[in-house]
Amino acid sequence: MPFRNRSEAGRRLAVALAGYKEQEPTILALPRGGVAVAAEVAAALDAPLEIVCLEEDSVFGAIGFYYRDFRQVSDEEVIEILQRFPAGKPPKSSLAGGGTSTGPK
Repeated sequence: MPFRNRSEAGRRLAVALAGYKEQEPTILALPRGGVAVAAEVAAALDAPLEIVCLEEDSVFGAIGFYYRDFRQVSDEEVIEILQRFPAGKPPKSSLAGGGTSTGPK
């Protein structure tokens, strides 16, 4: 069944799952494609949405993995941090905002 995009897929899935609304479900989503689909289902069912990350994605290399201080930062700050560590993950002692890291498991 082809869809124009993930949002459309989520809306169509929500129609099929409408009977579960009275059971007050929590919708779980896996990052990348699943979040857009699940967000539509959660909205249609008036249900909470939880995003489940099973492991760190080494290709994506999300910078948020290294912070405990999630204050808002500017694009310029993010660019500066990424330019300081172009070859990989920043050392634990060099985190922006004075945060600390437990590092990858």
